Amino acid sequence: MKRMFWLGLAVIALAATPTVQAQFETGFEAPTYFADSDGEDLNGQDSFFNPVPASSVSFKVHLYADNPLGISAPPTGGGEQFALGIGPGVNFFCRSQRPAPYGDGTGSWTVEFDEYATYTGSLPSAQNLGSFSTQDFVVPGGDRTCIMLSEWTDVNTTATWDASMVWFNAANAQVQEKGPTGFTGLAKDQWYHRWMTFDLDTNQVTEIGITDLNTNITSVANPTDRYLFGGSAGGPPPPDGFRLFAGTVTIPGNTLAFDNVKISAAGLCATNGCGEFSKMICKAGKGKVLMKGTGTAGLEIEATYDGTGECVAVNDRGKWKLVKKHQALGVHTGKACGTDRECELLP
Repeated sequence: MKRMFWLGLAVIALAATPTVQAQFETGFEAPTYFADSDGEDLNGQDSFFNPVPASSVSFKVHLYADNPLGISAPPTGGGEQFALGIGPGVNFFCRSQRPAPYGDGTGSWTVEFDEYATYTGSLPSAQNLGSFSTQDFVVPGGDRTCIMLSEWTDVNTTATWDASMVWFNAANAQVQEKGPTGFTGLAKDQWYHRWMTFDLDTNQVTEIGITDLNTNITSVANPTDRYLFGGSAGGPPPPDGFRLFAGTVTIPGNTLAFDNVKISAAGLCATNGCGEFSKMICKAGKGKVLMKGTGTAGLEIEATYDGTGECVAVNDRGKWKLVKKHQALGVHTGKACGTDRECELLP
C-alpha cells in the first residue's frame, strides 16, 4: 500500500481557495477565443498548441448555450465558453498546451482551474481520466513540474473520480498517489475548483485544494516531502507553461472540461471569504466608484479595480465594500468573487 504524506488536512464548508494576483488568467471567452455549436480547436488560439502532434487531438472551445454534452457553466460563473476534451482512444489523446509565465522563476505560485469530469464511452473505461500539468513535464530532462491527475475511482462504473497527484519526493523519485479524504469519490457531471501552490525557491508543493462548487465544501491538504521535478535539490529550470489532457490509450470517452484557469503569484490576501460581488456603482458628478458584495465574516476577499488587485475585509455582517474617490470620467471595471462588472462615471 502506498504511504500518504499529508499534513494538516482541513475540510470546511466555505470556499477557501487562495486569492492571489494573476500572472495569467483565461475563461476561454470571446473575442480571444472563438467557439461555435460544434466546438472550435483550442490549439491555434491564444498561443495554445499541440505538444505531441503524432498522437494528439485538440481540446475544443464550446459554448455553454449549445454544446454536445449539455454542460452548464460552473455555479460560481464561467462566462459563455469553456474548453472540452474527449479522449478518442486508439493511442490518441486530447492535448492542448500553452506557454505561461511564472514570474522570474522564484517565489510561491498557485495554479487553479475549474474542472468537470464525465464519461461518453462504453463501460468499462480505463485510466487515466485526464490531467492538468505544469510544463515541460519530461522525466528526466524537463522543468520543475508536476501533474494534477484525475483518475476514475472504479473504471468499471466511472461513477466517481479522484483528484490525484504525480509529483516527487525529496530524493526526486516520482510518486503517484491519491489525495486524502475530500479528494476522492468525487461526483462526475459537475464542477469542482482545484488548485495547487508550490514554492520555486524550495521546489516544494506546499498545498493542494479542491472545492465542490455545488455544495461549496472545500478540502485543503498540506503535503510533506512532496516536490516538483528535481526534488529538494531543485536544479531544473522553472516551469514555463501548462497542459490540458484527457483520454486513455485504448478506450474512447474519458472526458474533461476546464474553465477559469489562473496562474498567480501567491500571497496577496491571507484568506478568501468570497461570496458575491453584487453591485458596482459609479456616482455621477461625485467622482466616486463603489464596489460591494457579501462574504464570510472576518475574512478577506480580493477585489480588482481597473486591473489592480487589493484585499478587502468582510465585516461582521458578512458584507464588504471598496470605495474609490476622485476617479476619472469614463468606464471603470471591477472583478471580485469570480464576477466581472463595470460602470461609467459621467460628469
